[in-house]
Amino acid sequence: MIKNKFIFLALSAVSLIGGLSACSSESVTPVAMEFGRKYDAALPLWDYEKTSRTYKVGNMKVIGYSDLSGFIDDRKLSFVLFVGDVTTDCTCFSYFKSTLKTYIQSTNAFIYAIDPSEFNGDGKKTYDLKVSANQGNESIAIFENGALKYQRQRSGENDSWSNDATTFKNWMNARVSFSSMLYIDVLQLEKIVLDSSSFNGLDQCTIGFFRDRCGDCRYLSDNFLKTYNAGTHAESYVIDCDVPGIHDPSDGTTASTSESKAQWTAFKAKYGLAKSETTPFGFDSGYVPTFLHYSNGSVDDADVYDNDTLAQATTASTYKVSASYWDGSRSHEFFSSLKNNEVTNFVTNPALQAIPEGDITAYSEGTETSYFWNHDKAAVYHDPLIKAFLDYYISK
Repeated sequence: MIKNKFIFLALSAVSLIGGLSACSSESVTPVAMEFGRKYDAALPLWDYEKTSRTYKVGNMKVIGYSDLSGFIDDRKLSFVLFVGDVTTDCTCFSYFKSTLKTYIQSTNAFIYAIDPSEFNGDGKKTYDLKVSANQGNESIAIFENGALKYQRQRSGENDSWSNDATTFKNWMNARVSFSSMLYIDVLQLEKIVLDSSSFNGLDQCTIGFFRDRCGDCRYLSDNFLKTYNAGTHAESYVIDCDVPGIHDPSDGTTASTSESKAQWTAFKAKYGLAKSETTPFGFDSGYVPTFLHYSNGSVDDADVYDNDTLAQATTASTYKVSASYWDGSRSHEFFSSLKNNEVTNFVTNPALQAIPEGDITAYSEGTETSYFWNHDKAAVYHDPLIKAFLDYYISK
């Protein structure tokens, strides 16, 4: 009896130790990322050469402190952040740089990067990040809905977690997943429109055109697409046009010039955002956000989100959609998949000819007043259409 009692106590002790160990381990659940980034071996991690056509573009996107605070405080985004100097040529970073490239190549991961010096200065928050400017102390942080969920910092240049590609990938895969809607740059855009099979093995592709500083684009990205891209879909693409050489001047500044306006107009015409005899699915001079579907290099369907023109209606304190992409003038193939009597003509629908005053925002400049549909109210009509469009072209 004594012997059996001893065995029972010993087993109980082992079970207790195992239980304590399990309770103290990190609870790991993956964070779903809204977008990925199509890896391109021809690009560096970050392109900082002003003569390059992909200046300020790369396989990682470098951001500043104001960008970071916007992601966290204003937009409550989920994102992956590298904290360190991604442009350094120090040999102590070379192994981690190779690991990052391998990981991005195999997963099409979208990773932002911020230099530790961005946190210098009074009043700047670290957002619970471990920030070090020392070589060998770079880190990866994963945010979920604007809050830091995971971070791991290198423990020197011989750190096995960051230097071994398999170890790093396993750690990342347990904590993050990326959607199959992938950011591309202008060189990739040219290739995919010319020959989409080189990207996805098909003769067709779906591409979203966004501008990072565009309020309509951010609303679509942070709301509908955040939920939609958590699902499983075929590969599709998006491009940020707020980069040098597309919307912005080629020198990296952001203030519009006559040259940058002309290049932006030409870009929209070239890729079918603007309406013409050869691009009937374009809208006026071209607006973003717009998703285009290409078959054999030509646009054969599209969805323009928001960008409706509002005016005062005849009834007091009401407003109407006076002009819209959705005006009944185009026949869209994806309409065949509509199931819930979605509104497809905004300029004749009775409800949209009597929009309540509380659903719009008025802006006055001098003697001119413009009226804008509040995003959440416009989404009631636009979300079903963009969902139907994407379901039709990229559902698996």
